[in-house]
Amino acid sequence: MFPRYTNSNLISHKDYNTSVMATLRPTRDRIPTQVFTPSKVNVSVKNYLLNGQKAVEKISDATSRSSDVNLQYKHGNIILEFSAAFYLHFSNTLVQHFNSNTKVTCNIHEKQDQSGKVVEQSISVKCCLNQRQQYRINLYNTTCRAEVNGRNHRAFFDELQDICKQMDNNKDYSSINQQIREECAKHQRTYSKEIIKPSIAGTQSDNQSTDLSLAKKIKPEYSQHKQTID
Repeated sequence: MFPRYTNSNLISHKDYNTSVMATLRPTRDRIPTQVFTPSKVNVSVKNYLLNGQKAVEKISDATSRSSDVNLQYKHGNIILEFSAAFYLHFSNTLVQHFNSNTKVTCNIHEKQDQSGKVVEQSISVKCCLNQRQQYRINLYNTTCRAEVNGRNHRAFFDELQDICKQMDNNKDYSSINQQIREECAKHQRTYSKEIIKPSIAGTQSDNQSTDLSLAKKIKPEYSQHKQTID
């Protein structure tokens, strides 16, 4: 029902070079309003700073998944797990699809860390006629996963087929995943250098200050996917 897609031309090198961790970017960078303008956007700020190093590790792991997409249906939930490159393409196509859908309206709830990085997005899909929620789509930006649930969640399968048609079925994401993996490795080396130095010469206060400054620096140089990309 949800075939594997594969081609390196999917995300251009120009787009890629300006964005490997699009998921860690603030919303204004990742989802331009001209691309997706939902009827309502709510933002909540979590009481923590995203651990950039761990987030990069998760995204790097997602580049090595055995398939670009894995769909499971568990306990009334549609669960989609993607490779990092496929997630960027899928999530971008998803919002564009609902932007042009005349049968439903969408409200987005974005969860950000204290520095403004969007770690999770929840899209409430409602019927245009009665504004009753049909289902909810949760996008987890650092694990490259999506979960769909709600009383009429099976209706998402129809939307999923339309989304698939908008995605070229001859794409090969392996080269893009390789590029993302290499960029993740560069970020990890940078984090290691910045964290080790103060631990040798700095005081505990210095280390705490460094941790905060590092958190503010987690702004991967990617263009927006959505994606994006818990």
